[in-house]
Amino acid sequence: MIPAMLVASAVNTPAPAALTESQVLLLYNGRVDESLSIRNAYVARHPDVHQFDLDLEYPTPDENQGDSTPPPEGITNHYITSAKFIELFADEQSGFQTYLAEHPDVVAIATTRGLPAVVSDNFAPPVNHDPPSAENIWGSFESLLSRSAVAVYKWQDSNDTSSRQNPFKGSIIAFDDKLELCGEYGGICPGDLYLVSRLDSSICSTDYDGDGDKTHLDGVLALIDRCGDPIPVNTYATTMLYDDNPYADTSDYEAWCPNPLNINQNIQIAWGSFLRGNWCQMEDHTSQFLHGPGHNHFDPTTDGPFMEYPTISLITMGRNHCGSADNPDEPVTSNYLRGYEAHPAGFLSTYESYNGRSLHQFGASPGGHGQTLEWIGRAGGSFTTGHVQGITTPELSTTFLTMQNLYHGGFSWGEAIYSSINVGGYVTPIGDPLASVTLIKPDINQDAVVDEADRNIVLEQMGSSGPEGDIDGSGLVDEDDLAEIDLAYGRTRPEIDAPNPDSGLSACGDITRNGVVDIEDVLQIISHWGKCPFQGDCPSDTDGDYIVAVGDLLTVIGNWNRLAGDGDENGIIDIDDLLLILTLIDLESGDEGWVDGADTNCDGMIQFDDISYVIAAVETP
Repeated sequence: MIPAMLVASAVNTPAPAALTESQVLLLYNGRVDESLSIRNAYVARHPDVHQFDLDLEYPTPDENQGDSTPPPEGITNHYITSAKFIELFADEQSGFQTYLAEHPDVVAIATTRGLPAVVSDNFAPPVNHDPPSAENIWGSFESLLSRSAVAVYKWQDSNDTSSRQNPFKGSIIAFDDKLELCGEYGGICPGDLYLVSRLDSSICSTDYDGDGDKTHLDGVLALIDRCGDPIPVNTYATTMLYDDNPYADTSDYEAWCPNPLNINQNIQIAWGSFLRGNWCQMEDHTSQFLHGPGHNHFDPTTDGPFMEYPTISLITMGRNHCGSADNPDEPVTSNYLRGYEAHPAGFLSTYESYNGRSLHQFGASPGGHGQTLEWIGRAGGSFTTGHVQGITTPELSTTFLTMQNLYHGGFSWGEAIYSSINVGGYVTPIGDPLASVTLIKPDINQDAVVDEADRNIVLEQMGSSGPEGDIDGSGLVDEDDLAEIDLAYGRTRPEIDAPNPDSGLSACGDITRNGVVDIEDVLQIISHWGKCPFQGDCPSDTDGDYIVAVGDLLTVIGNWNRLAGDGDENGIIDIDDLLLILTLIDLESGDEGWVDGADTNCDGMIQFDDISYVIAAVETP
């Protein structure tokens, strides 16, 4: 039989995201064709969402191009002035604020293509690295909308931390749970923060793949369609890519990137966590950028292996400062993402400033941060962030938390991205705030390879409820489960180069590993609260999710006063316990006669390591 612990891990789908349709407001403009089309598709997919129609005429995108002076309307498809933003969205007397006040259940907002992307009093800001405030740029439309109750004059001052505070940042607790704590320490009250994400997409103006009829709108409609239900992700049939482009000279790297947030460590923590979660990953640390098969610099000998499976996440430093001789196609151009095949649940994270080129830079192609829109429209991913003016250190999202909460925590996209960004700034979350994922793990016996052994488990249980063979969590072992095995057949997970969770006593809540679960273990949990270190042991991480948090504390509480090896529960480990455990050998959790105390390491089985532990305890005075 397969150990119960392995069964639980094989069918490890996150709980449904807490965010519901009735908590989302769709903000659109019925007088803009693209926005109205997106509204129609989104409501068809999510019929219970709230709707607010801006119902406003304003110039088309090509008007006022290159003119820094805003038009009389103070708004276009790309820009909106700070005064107009206050009038329409921040003023307590505005129709928008009135609607929010009347619907306190709204916690998330989906905006559409066709609405402005930038709050700025300069409608043609130059491409540079000047502070956004120097160019009269206040922030992204979505980020400012997330804190629309905050006085707008504060937003332009990037040093004003009060306007940029995100009460949800760093959370591993669902947004609804935070709302239940309103008025208490760590809680969030309705209106404190809105989870705002943009439904947008871009297709390069050059028809690289011959699908000349595809439009930017088509990309958004496809995004809405694939995010209507939780997106299934076969962890062995995807690839996580980390495309680092290091400087040959470390001092040069430090000069360009002093890295006060320790970006590399942030990414490494994410990598270690997901390696332990049986995700397949590839890293590139050469001076060349990775390219997809559709890119004119694609090299099958180096880039090819990375493209064998769709990309579930692309994390790139994306530096455009490297020498052009080594990098003939720097990512500052608009074709870095061309040719990537993203998984439908694919996430793009880039730390590049792209020379200040905005998410909605005017011109023939998106360029710069506009590539994030290509991740949605051309590559086929569903989650990313762009910036409307350069990028500054406080704007960097915590990649680890976004990925952890989205893929492992059961968070919706709106919750996951706002758990890791500041607000009132220049970042634009892109994706359906309601979107979520569900995981499929085809390596049923957890031997680091999907092979005939896993396939046989499915075949043996075909037509039953499993549970081992029901890897898609449908409640029935069927051809769909077999298809998931075949999809990843032969795939081997790379060797883990990160700390493993302690599989011994700490799995039972005995963090101190002294044989009993008590107050000392609680203190260890508290002292190690947060992310595990990238290197070294992490005994307080009882569940192996690379974070010491509520789940680990509950493990301790649930095993309170548990004495490992005390099978008869008389408070001491003696010869009687040894004799008892010898009669239980090979039992698994749930079997008749099972005794919890005999399972010294909480692995769901009574084996020789449990006997060895009891023998050692009996022999020790």
